[in-house]
Amino acid sequence: MNEDDSKNLARLYASKGYDLCKSREDADLVIINSCTVRQHAEDKAVSELGRLRKWKAAKRGRKIIFAGCAAQRLKKTLRKRFPFVDEIIGSKDFSEIFSKSIDEAKNYTHLDLFNSPVSDYLTVMRGCSMSCAYCIVPSVRGPAVSVDFDNILSLAWLKAEEGIKELILLGQTVNCYKDLKTGRDFSGLLNDLSMIDGIERIRFMSPHPLFFRENFYRVFAENKKIARHIQLPVQSGSDRIL
Repeated sequence: MNEDDSKNLARLYASKGYDLCKSREDADLVIINSCTVRQHAEDKAVSELGRLRKWKAAKRGRKIIFAGCAAQRLKKTLRKRFPFVDEIIGSKDFSEIFSKSIDEAKNYTHLDLFNSPVSDYLTVMRGCSMSCAYCIVPSVRGPAVSVDFDNILSLAWLKAEEGIKELILLGQTVNCYKDLKTGRDFSGLLNDLSMIDGIERIRFMSPHPLFFRENFYRVFAENKKIARHIQLPVQSGSDRIL
């Protein structure tokens, strides 16, 4: 999800006239999209932010944006520690930013950042409404919110037109997807996406056992475009820990 959020940020800035640079020294803007699911990931992002102080001072007009889950968690302290940062965008802000920007950014769907030219991510929901004691995700990404179905379908068509053959649907609890306007659930979403010309395979991660419904098993059995594989994270078998 961090990689897909990074691509969405890059797509948004591409729509505003920015180009991706091979070298940081050629850049006018650096965005760090941070993760905080483990302490080590957060520490790496914050350390990188500190190293950017000299980069920004070396050339007038350079800008720095610190975004993502660590930005959400550390918002109150980051301004004091790193006053040279121009903007802090928490992960809870992503849903609004990306939903508003989809039309202006639709011509920049496939940017060469992470994936192959035939496989690409598609975030269908954000956040988590579970409350596992060890997990920080709900506090930094907020409760589960499904992406508008029309936006998902529009992006999926654009990706297919650019040659994408495999969609990897993303969400903290991806199979709890529910479109408020149409009532379409995760199984309906899978079926609709599989009917897009050019899309040959659909994967998804990370589902939760509680949200597998009877209609999902029928779709999974009958729709051969859905990968014959379910990635199911098992974080802990202990009720006390969970």
